Amino acid sequence: MDYAMRLNQIIDIAGKGQENLDYSNYESQAELDVLKNANVFLTTSVLGMKAISHVIEDQAVSLGGSFRFYSAFQRYSRAKLQQQRYNNILATNNPVYLFGIPDVPLWQNPNLIEVNLEEPVLQDRPYLAQNWFVILHNPQFVSMALVSREIPNSLRPVGAPDKLVYRNFEGFWTYDKDVITQVVEILDGYIGHKLGNQVYGLS
Repeated sequence: MDYAMRLNQIIDIAGKGQENLDYSNYESQAELDVLKNANVFLTTSVLGMKAISHVIEDQAVSLGGSFRFYSAFQRYSRAKLQQQRYNNILATNNPVYLFGIPDVPLWQNPNLIEVNLEEPVLQDRPYLAQNWFVILHNPQFVSMALVSREIPNSLRPVGAPDKLVYRNFEGFWTYDKDVITQVVEILDGYIGHKLGNQVYGLS
């Protein structure tokens, strides 16, 4: 399975509902309608993405009970800048799956599961390292998710530093459990592929 392609397909359907997209993975129009209607589509900067991410992270800290948490920082060096926030989530004793290119070592915590991503090398295919997502998943109580991909910036000078001004994202955020379950199934598939099905269940 091309996990990045499947995730981006969900973003496309959720955001635009285009008629020329491949809907072959969906068994009914109802599934498509949920994706098209049960979310807030957005195009925003890194600062906007951080604001929404922090809402979901703060909810995880205050939620209590059992949940799974998925977060993609694209690179582990960016995750380390948020280490204190994530230590607060890890203190709930729930599994936190942190996705990124392993450009630096992550800190150690028994509830932190590293999910290494590939460095993008080809222009004509998507990579999960181009996505930014933050997902709180507890289908028995509350779930919420931010799911996006970075928009290529043709105006960014070659060799320009990794500045916020050059980076924008498009995607959606949602509380809809059916939509979040579809996203989580893709990510759990990737985790199983990389880590040998090391996906924790909910108690």
